Amino acid sequence: MEQKVNTEQEQEVDTSSEWTLKRILGRLILYPCYLAIVGGGIYMLLHPIGWMSGVAGVGMIYFGIFYLYIDVKIIILKKRANERQR
Repeated sequence: MEQKVNTEQEQEVDTSSEWTLKRILGRLILYPCYLAIVGGGIYMLLHPIGWMSGVAGVGMIYFGIFYLYIDVKIIILKKRANERQR
């Protein structure tokens, strides 16, 4: 039964290209922004003003890494789905 669920989930994956000009330009703009957010979070952890700035730093790091992780995961899932359709 688990295989049936997995195949249904795999069929639902949108196989549109992740490498269109619009998406590439979006990543060229967003990736440096999220890396700057992670860098700001690291700076806030290393040079805290108070305990809240440390918490905010952890939140910033989590937010930046979470976006990058999800984006790379989507790229890999779509690549695998396209390979299976061939």
